[in-house]
Amino acid sequence: GNGNVNGKLLAEVFAAIGTNIQDRYYQLSDGSAAIDAGFGGVDMGAYDGASPYVLSGVPGFPRMTRFDAPITATGLEDVTIEVEAEAFAE
Repeated sequence: GNGNVNGKLLAEVFAAIGTNIQDRYYQLSDGSAAIDAGFGGVDMGAYDGASPYVLSGVPGFPRMTRFDAPITATGLEDVTIEVEAEAFAE
């Protein structure tokens, strides 16, 4: 009741029960009962709220995902760089 998911095995909800990959314990498995089951139809889990879980090895948000710049520049021409980043709005 009250939005709780009852009668499910952990392996039916989370991706890595029985493995040693820590981050997978916080990720929902395909077909998980927690998908679209949260308030307003969002996925239930540790990735939202005031202090969301952050995957190990992934810096805090926003994060730069690609940076491309020339190795050298002469000072006689413009230097063009490209940056891609991910930002997450709440």
